[in-house]
Amino acid sequence: MDLKTLQKTDPVKPQAEITMDEGLSPMSPPEQYEAALPDQFAKDDFHPFLKELMKDHEMLQGELSKFDLTLESIKKDGAITSENHKNFEVFFNFFEEIFIPHNRQEEQILFPKLRKRLVESGEHSKGPTPTTGVDVLEAEHTEAIQLFGMILNCFTLYPQILEKQSRQVILTDMIGLGKKLIELMELHIFREDKIIFCLAQKLLPSSELSNLS
Repeated sequence: MDLKTLQKTDPVKPQAEITMDEGLSPMSPPEQYEAALPDQFAKDDFHPFLKELMKDHEMLQGELSKFDLTLESIKKDGAITSENHKNFEVFFNFFEEIFIPHNRQEEQILFPKLRKRLVESGEHSKGPTPTTGVDVLEAEHTEAIQLFGMILNCFTLYPQILEKQSRQVILTDMIGLGKKLIELMELHIFREDKIIFCLAQKLLPSSELSNLS
């Protein structure tokens, strides 16, 4: 993903064109985006359907923090200990049992209706084919699953390789992929909670959101 191009054309927040030359990137700390956000809502003002999705995000952020600690431990030890092995399995189970179904719920239930409203309200890219923030988020779902698959492959392959140098290469690759997944998901959660869900609350009637539950 070309971050500079993304930041210039990112349809998640077409209201504000912030460029890399201004010192920000899509990976900047979330607080640097605050001035560019759409109308905000207090947490209690969100529809229960959106609150549930945000609750999943809170769980995911907790698991990402623990996963990051596990990666740092592996980096320090230069090996996967039995404790780290257990921690990886917990994260893998969470990703498969919570995160992937969460994505499916967004993609199949919320996103189709929200995409339609975003296009109708002008919240989309200006190219020949309208691209909305929903399309960006769906691409991030796919990227996250791809990264997860590569991490899982490294984790599975690591104990099968006996040659020390090759094992370390696999370990280094796995840590790098894990860090990339964490970075991607932190930005993704910020975009959904602070931008897309606010637009959903604003553009979709309460009765329509209730029908999605």
